[in-house]
Amino acid sequence: MPFTSETAAKAGRKSSRKGVPNKTTKAIRQYFQELLTENLDQLKEDIAMLAPENRIRVLLELSRYVVPRLNAVHYIEEKNDSQNLDLSELTDEELEMLYKVMQRQELLGSF
Repeated sequence: MPFTSETAAKAGRKSSRKGVPNKTTKAIRQYFQELLTENLDQLKEDIAMLAPENRIRVLLELSRYVVPRLNAVHYIEEKNDSQNLDLSELTDEELEMLYKVMQRQELLGSF
């Protein structure tokens, strides 16, 4: 059977279906979690022995896997009612951000 776009599509549907968990990834995560749990005391001791700057670097690196990453928050200065906002002064990026903020606040409705 030759490998055509049709047979490739069939193979793709069989190999990576939505909603089907990857057994290997699950097993590796479980193993790694057990490894960390069993060696937690040793890990604490090893981190405590590091120089302060290295200890901070390690803790920050490890925090990436525990603490959710936050998006940057931009402040838009609120103008009083007597002033109009001149949208032509905003960059495309600022306009996109403003549009997303307005969508979240449901000010645009189904615009």
